[in-house]
Amino acid sequence: MVQTKVLDSVRDFAVFFSRKLRISNPWNFKAPLLITFPYLLLLLSKYRQPSSFYAILASISVIVGVAGLGYLSNDLGDRKKDALIGRDNVLIGMQPAIILFLFLLFFAFIFLPWLYLPFSSLSAIILGLEIVLFFVYALPPFRFKERGLLGVYTDSLYAHVLPAVLAAYTFHLFTGRIFENFSDFIIIVFSWQFIQGERNILFHQIKDLESDQKSGTRTFVGSIGLSRALKLVKKIVLPLEVLILLVFLVFMGFFWEQSLVLILTFIYFFVALISRRKQLADMDYRAMAYLFLDDFYIQWFPIFILAELCIHSLSFLPIATLHLLVFNNGIKSMLRNKLNW
Repeated sequence: MVQTKVLDSVRDFAVFFSRKLRISNPWNFKAPLLITFPYLLLLLSKYRQPSSFYAILASISVIVGVAGLGYLSNDLGDRKKDALIGRDNVLIGMQPAIILFLFLLFFAFIFLPWLYLPFSSLSAIILGLEIVLFFVYALPPFRFKERGLLGVYTDSLYAHVLPAVLAAYTFHLFTGRIFENFSDFIIIVFSWQFIQGERNILFHQIKDLESDQKSGTRTFVGSIGLSRALKLVKKIVLPLEVLILLVFLVFMGFFWEQSLVLILTFIYFFVALISRRKQLADMDYRAMAYLFLDDFYIQWFPIFILAELCIHSLSFLPIATLHLLVFNNGIKSMLRNKLNW
C-alpha cells in the first residue's frame, strides 16, 4: 500500500512537471536541436573520451532548468490575464511557497551541473543574461513581451540564441578549445537561431492573436495586424531562415568535411520532397516550415550527427542510445507509427 502511494505520488509529480508546467513542449520541440550543438562540438573537436556522456547528462539538466524557468516566469507574468480569459495557467491559485519552491528547483537544475561542466566568465555572462531576459520579458514593470519588436527579439534571444551559444561554448571549453573555426561557427549559429527564434515567436503570436486580444495582451503581431505579420513571415523571415540554414550546411561541407551528415541531410530533403510532392500545393507556409525545417531540426539532424560520431568512435553509443530513448526523434516516431504505440 505504501509503495503504491509512493508510485502514485511520483507519477502525479511527473505529470505536473511535464504537462502542467509545460516542460514537455520545449523538451519535444527545442531540446533535441539544442543538445545537438554539444554533439557538433564533440564531432568537430574529434573528442573521443567517455567523459562526454556525463557532460551530456549535465547539459540535459541545464536544459530542463532553463526550460522550466522560462515557462514558470511566463506563467507568473501572464497569471492575471490568463485568469480573465480562462486560459490554462498552472500558477493560478498556487500558493506562493510552492511557486518559490519551483523557482528554486529549476535554479538547482541550472546551476548544479556547472560543478562538473567547465565554466568561465563568458559562461557567467551568457547564463546571467539568459535569466535576466526571462524576467524582463515576462514580468512588470518591464514586460518586454508587450513591447512590440523588442518582445520578438527578446524571445528569440532567450529561447533560442543564448541557450545554443552557451551549449556550444561550454563544449568548446570541454573539448579543450580544439576546434579552430569556432568563431565562424558561433556567428552562423547565432544568426541561424536568431531568425529561427523570430519565426517561432511570430508563429506563436499569430496563433494566439485572438486570445491575446481578449486578454488585452499587446503583442507585436497584434500591433502590426495579422495581414502584415503573415507577409513578414512568408516573404522575409522564412526565406532568411532557409538561406542561413544553407550557409550553415555549406560551411559544414567546406570547412568540416563531415560527408555523412551532408549526405544524410540531402537524402532527408529529397525524400521529404518526393514523399509529399502531391500535398505540397495544398500546404500553407506553416505546414511547409514544420515539414522542411522543424522536422529536420528536431527529428533527424541530431540523429545524423550522432551517426557520424558513432562511426568515428563506439564510445558515443551510450550518448546515441540516451538520445533515442529520451528525446523526440525520427527513429522513435517511425517505430511508433509502425507499431501503433
